[in-house]
Amino acid sequence: GGGGRAPATPETDAIDLPLNVQKAARSAVRDLVRKLRNSPAEAWSELIAAAISAEGSIWHFVQSVSVRKAILEANPDAAFADRVVEAMRVSPLVPADLNYG
Repeated sequence: GGGGRAPATPETDAIDLPLNVQKAARSAVRDLVRKLRNSPAEAWSELIAAAISAEGSIWHFVQSVSVRKAILEANPDAAFADRVVEAMRVSPLVPADLNYG
């Protein structure tokens, strides 16, 4: 018989993290995106570094799904996501080993 798992969505993609870690990370990414949208781009690097330092689950979450997908899940504006990814790539305050997708 057919069956199997439901179609993959951002919520159901196979993420190798405990649900509570995913939930904490998603919440922290949403908070970060809200702060970034209300801040000048010059402040982003510091805000991103502070968010990753304050909530370690963000690092694990973006390694699993990619920075871009995590940002898009919190805010489906692709141009905004691209600007955030670029700001993270060039920032000396953000870990260089992130999965940017």
